[in-house]
Amino acid sequence: MVKLFFGPDHFSPRFGEDYFTAEIEECNLVETDCCFLPCQATTPEFGLKVQCGRECWKVHRQRRNFEAVRARMHSAGATAIPLPPDVPLFTSMHSAETVEESRRNMASFTEALLKLFNEHQDARGPIRAFLCEDACLSKSDGHPGRSPMAILDV
Repeated sequence: MVKLFFGPDHFSPRFGEDYFTAEIEECNLVETDCCFLPCQATTPEFGLKVQCGRECWKVHRQRRNFEAVRARMHSAGATAIPLPPDVPLFTSMHSAETVEESRRNMASFTEALLKLFNEHQDARGPIRAFLCEDACLSKSDGHPGRSPMAILDV
């Protein structure tokens, strides 16, 4: 069964399980370890809400997760779309404007990424993993034990 992506403004749960949508609902700052310095860094973490039919779940992703799905798509032979610019290291991420700009940029990237799901067979596996790994299922439609990976099976 092939799923089709619809943007959040065009999606309805009445479409059934053959259709899904996803959007970045939030952007929060989290502390992470610096990869090359003995310190803590603040980085944006994006909360994505995914809905397939009446099932709904949430995943949290950082920039490295977006970079990883892009690399997996490239390895699979799918079109790799460019990531928006990153906030330079040691730039203050604490302003509300900077956080909102980061959320908007990654929301645009996410929508472009998900449109590839419809257009390129090779993109489906990496995108499916990106939307489902470590997901927190928040609503059930009477299918106990179903995981997001099973719901978004392609």
